[in-house]
Amino acid sequence: MSKKNILIIGPISESGGREINSIFFLEQFEKKYHTSAFSTIPVSSFSIVDEYLGDKKMNSFERIALKNFFIKRFAQIIKWKNKLQIENLFLVKNKISKLFFDFDKLYGQILKKEISNKDIVFYSGLLTDKWLHLIVELCHQNNIKLIIRVTGSLKNETKYSNIVKVDKIVVHSLENFEILKNEGFSNVKCIEQSSSLETELLQLNMSFQQPLKFGYLGRMSHEKGLGIIVDSFKKNKLELRIAGSGPLNKEVVNITNNYPLIKKENFIPYKNVPEFLNKIDVLLILSKHEGGPLVGVEAMAAGKIVLSTKVGAMAQRLNFVDKDLFVIEHSEVELTNAIQSLLQKNESEIYALKNKMREYYLDNASNEVVMNKYFEFIDS
Repeated sequence: MSKKNILIIGPISESGGREINSIFFLEQFEKKYHTSAFSTIPVSSFSIVDEYLGDKKMNSFERIALKNFFIKRFAQIIKWKNKLQIENLFLVKNKISKLFFDFDKLYGQILKKEISNKDIVFYSGLLTDKWLHLIVELCHQNNIKLIIRVTGSLKNETKYSNIVKVDKIVVHSLENFEILKNEGFSNVKCIEQSSSLETELLQLNMSFQQPLKFGYLGRMSHEKGLGIIVDSFKKNKLELRIAGSGPLNKEVVNITNNYPLIKKENFIPYKNVPEFLNKIDVLLILSKHEGGPLVGVEAMAAGKIVLSTKVGAMAQRLNFVDKDLFVIEHSEVELTNAIQSLLQKNESEIYALKNKMREYYLDNASNEVVMNKYFEFIDS
C-alpha cells in the first residue's frame, strides 16, 4: 500500500518553537507518510526547517511567486534602488509589483495547487491566521483530511467557531481545550508536546548541585517574565544562567557585567539544549502566555525541576508533579517565594521531584506516546 501525502503548513519562519515543532513532525510523519512543508509567511534561506529538509526545501508563497519573471525583476529593482541587503523574497510585495499583481488572488492560487494533491493537511499556527479560512475551505472542497494544531494560548473573548467549525483540532493545554469545548467544539483533542532531542535528554543523569543552579532558556523579552527573573536573582544573590536572544539582550549583558552570579550565554542552537539543561538544576518559566512551552517538557525529560507560572500546558504538567512549584503570580515576590520554598527541600525531596518530572515525560510526552495519539486521531 502506497504512503499517503501529508503537508505540514503554517507560518514557519527561521528559528523558534514553531520551527522546532515542524522538524519534529516532519521526522515523525516520515515514518508513515510522504511529507512536505509550506510556509504561509516569508521565510529566509536560513530556516532550520530548510536545513533539516536538505535538497527538498519547503515552499512558501514568496518562493513560488519569485519564479515569475516580472515579480522577481521588480524585487531586484527595489533592492538595487534602495541598496537593501535582504533576500528578494522579502521584497515580493512592493509598490511596483502591487500595481500589476493581486497578491491575495495569486497566493490563493498557489495555496490551492499546494493542497490539491495531498491526502492530509497538518496546519500548525493560530486559529486567527489569515490563511486558515482558505485552507479549511480548500480541504473541504477536495475531501482532504485536515488536522489543526493550535499554537499559543486562546482567548475566551474570541469566537473561534466563526473561524473553524468541524475540523479536528489539537491543543497542548487543558486551558485551550476547555475554551474550545465550552464554545461547542466536539472534535478537539489535548495531546502533549514531545521532543526531537528525547534520546539526549533522557540520557542526562539526575544528580544536582548544592545550592541549586537556576536557568532561563528562551526569548529574552518582558512578556516572558525575564525582567522579573533577573531582578529577583539580583536581590537574592543566587546563581542564574540565561540563554537566548531578544529585545532585552543588551540589558541582560549589562547586568551580567555587574552581577557575576548572573551568567549570559549567547543564542544556542536547538541541538545544544541538552547541554544547557545539563548545567542547571531548575528551569524558570515566567511567561504570561504560552501554548506549551516545549522547553518546559524538555526540561522534565531531562529530570530538571521546573518553576513556572500557571501558563499553557505547564498547568497540567506541574499539577502532576507538585503544585508548590507554581509561581502563583507574575511577580518578583511570588517568584522569590517559590525559589525559597524549593531551596528549603532536602536531598531526598529534590530527587523525588526530579524523578516525577521525568516520569511525567515518559508517561505523557514521549515520542511514542504522543505520536500514537496523533496517528490515532488522524486515522479516526
